[in-house]
Amino acid sequence: MLCLCILAGEAFCAGEVEVNRQNHAVKLSKIFQWYSVDFGKNDTEKLQFISKFLQGSAKQDLDAMLASCKEIKVSYKPYDWSLNGE
Repeated sequence: MLCLCILAGEAFCAGEVEVNRQNHAVKLSKIFQWYSVDFGKNDTEKLQFISKFLQGSAKQDLDAMLASCKEIKVSYKPYDWSLNGE
């Protein structure tokens, strides 16, 4: 049985992480920027952490980009405050 925190992480990343292998870019939720130190010391460590929660082509593409040792462009999506009921 999978831990609920793993399932929650997978569900969150499925909606909040966009991997674009063609442009060698990843777009993340602002939460990954706001709480950056919780996910790694730098973008590479952050992306390695996030990769554990991705599935399918998003995971394959991110893992391939990380293995290439080329710089990955990381950007952040605007936060949707309506998710907080505001």
